Amino acid sequence: MVLPAAFVRQSELAKEIDHVRQGLRPEIVDLRYSLGEDHTGDPSIFFDIVLPDNAIDNDPTLRRSRHLQDDIEQALRPLENWGVLPYCTFVLLSHDVAFREKKVA
Repeated sequence: MVLPAAFVRQSELAKEIDHVRQGLRPEIVDLRYSLGEDHTGDPSIFFDIVLPDNAIDNDPTLRRSRHLQDDIEQALRPLENWGVLPYCTFVLLSHDVAFREKKVA
């Protein structure tokens, strides 16, 4: 089995994601990711997108979340360039325990 580029060239992927993360600020607080398999066993990338708490005040329907997902997918082209299916999860900063723990450490 041939490993997808995302698994083989992880440092290059990390640099590209960091570039995307910087480009999306201040609309996002953080963009984290992990590589793995989805529920069908397909190679995947799972994005955790941390939004500022006021995101819900500015856009109660979170229409912007779809635009952010599109921006990430267009910039990285996960399937075409990296051989992985993208999945996005959105969380508000005040609900993001991992981010708060990282700031304390």
